[in-house]
Amino acid sequence: MPNPYATTVLTALLSAACVFPTMAQPDSEPPDQPGPRDLSPLAAETDTPPDDPVAQIIDAFNADDNGITIDRDARTVDIDAKVCLRECEFLEQLACSPDTREHESLLVLQAKPSMVHTALLLLGLEPGSPLQWIEEEDSVRTIPPRGPEIEVLILTTDGEGREVLTPANEWVKDQNSGETMQGNTWLFAGSKFVEVNGQEMYVADAYGTAISLVNFGDDLLARATDMTDSNESHGRVWGANTDAIPEVGTEVRLRLHVPEAAPPADAGPPSEE
Repeated sequence: MPNPYATTVLTALLSAACVFPTMAQPDSEPPDQPGPRDLSPLAAETDTPPDDPVAQIIDAFNADDNGITIDRDARTVDIDAKVCLRECEFLEQLACSPDTREHESLLVLQAKPSMVHTALLLLGLEPGSPLQWIEEEDSVRTIPPRGPEIEVLILTTDGEGREVLTPANEWVKDQNSGETMQGNTWLFAGSKFVEVNGQEMYVADAYGTAISLVNFGDDLLARATDMTDSNESHGRVWGANTDAIPEVGTEVRLRLHVPEAAPPADAGPPSEE
């Protein structure tokens, strides 16, 4: 089911009469949620003008111990994370949620993907959609992922305590060519909701598909490609660029940066398998 705090933030946005995108859900009625959390004590402690409810909610969001920090002016979302992998045979995730895909992900986030989704909503982004498979007679057509572009950066600390900002693609290499993965842009695809035992579930929370390198169809952030974990037609097999990655267990911050006026983007024309 959706994270209760994420639900509270979205409810607060709507009740404040903000014109804001929300996470798309099925037409069915959502299940009963825990009572909404009162954000007013946190918001009251800020100096944010009362006529800017979105800023008040961001301040309340940042004051909570959720592993995420939103900087509205810089258009960034920082997420606490840890290195969970430096070497692997197949790498399919840049970052996953806890206890999910650590065997194929470089980083494990300290926040659920639904919380990251909410943070991006608070920056004014509207999600697109993950990759989709469409069956047509004897073939399967893919509809590539789409959504606003997001730059992904990794913040580490060097031996002298200085902060180092590294494009996330530099931690990934093509095992066939040995070359670093090109391009440091992901799409805010937004995962999806499904109903499980009468409850609405945000799929990326359950399956860990937070920041993907290949498409699973339920990714929060997806690469602009229709490459999947079973599709070798692209000629690439992603692996860890071990020399660039600190030791397993190292605490880092993952920074999602939204370019100014980021337009919706997709992977181009669909393909057939």
